Amino acid sequence: MFRQIAGEVQRYLLGSSSLMELEAWVVANTQRIIESGDPRALYVANQIDADIIDLGERSLDEVEFKTKLRNYIGMNETIHVELGQAAATTVSGASSSGLEEFTFEVVGVRTNTFFLAFK
Repeated sequence: MFRQIAGEVQRYLLGSSSLMELEAWVVANTQRIIESGDPRALYVANQIDADIIDLGERSLDEVEFKTKLRNYIGMNETIHVELGQAAATTVSGASSSGLEEFTFEVVGVRTNTFFLAFK
């Protein structure tokens, strides 16, 4: 589902579709996104929806909006991690491209879900 969202965002960024078409696609596909069980797709769809509202309220300009969209679809190297009740967690590994190696530690977790994005 994430790839479909990314495709729609790319169409908008390339000028192949309008903001209204992007918004309509997100709204029309919200239930499918939820049912897909893809947490990354749901996160990105929610962020896009919130950003469209901010854009309409003029608390976000078009340049910032497009930058955020580029960042959202650049999440193809994102790792979704869900943590239990652990106060500290260490995760090590490499991305699917094999180019990045990472190690991080999470201390004092306030949420059980977060995303890492490699740029």
